[in-house]
Amino acid sequence: MSKRTRHHSACATAKPVSAAVTVAQDSQDSQGFSRKRKDPAAPSSARAPGLNLKEIIEGSQGDFFKFCRLLRAHFPEKTTAEHVFDFLDPHLQRWGGWARYFARDDDGRPGVEDSETALALMETYWRRIRFLPGKPPLQQALEKASAHPLGTLRGKKRATPKYDRFVSVCGWLQTTVGDAPVYLPERKMAELLNTSPALVHAWLRWALEDGFLKCVMRYPPGTRRANEYRFDTSRWDVLTRHAARSCAKSFREGEVCEEAPGGAE
Repeated sequence: MSKRTRHHSACATAKPVSAAVTVAQDSQDSQGFSRKRKDPAAPSSARAPGLNLKEIIEGSQGDFFKFCRLLRAHFPEKTTAEHVFDFLDPHLQRWGGWARYFARDDDGRPGVEDSETALALMETYWRRIRFLPGKPPLQQALEKASAHPLGTLRGKKRATPKYDRFVSVCGWLQTTVGDAPVYLPERKMAELLNTSPALVHAWLRWALEDGFLKCVMRYPPGTRRANEYRFDTSRWDVLTRHAARSCAKSFREGEVCEEAPGGAE
């Protein structure tokens, strides 16, 4: 097997990696909490940039899922729930324990009784969170694609790293929006990928030919509406684990609209 083939094979079966940026940690953070250990894979600082833990707790109003969702936006894509929990737990214990803030959940979800319950629920919710506050779905998809790239069949024939990146963004965009169509406006995609709309147009046609994408709603040029697509998340195990359960079925059952791509740029 050639180096090129091994590279793309590894991308196609990419697994989430439990890692984040590595920064030397002080013995105490800015709020005076002790640091018990130094973990190179843990969040980069006692407080991620812009993170005000007490403000997030108050804003969650006892809803632990909302707490996890607000918290998720402050950490790099590869940061695991366990690493975030290891950072949070000493703080919450010092402030009176998890149950003090999350013992009840008015939305019918289980409350948090102790550290064990907090870790179990955080790991469950961490995987379910798709939309992050203040971050557009396309930007989230780009970050996920950078953290967990996907390889393509074209890449096994010849190196197509730019196309592979485009496919990765499309795939992770589908997992981000859930069981719903994805919109791929060519100008916005070009800005996101730092390329030209013409290349995005070409990659879109490749993805349709390769069976990764399916156009399910086409709008005439000039309507300023982007066509609607579905991505086949079943082609990669890593997407299957993160996608809504009905995504693959919706892709299979979606009717194909001809003469795509088109619509708004």
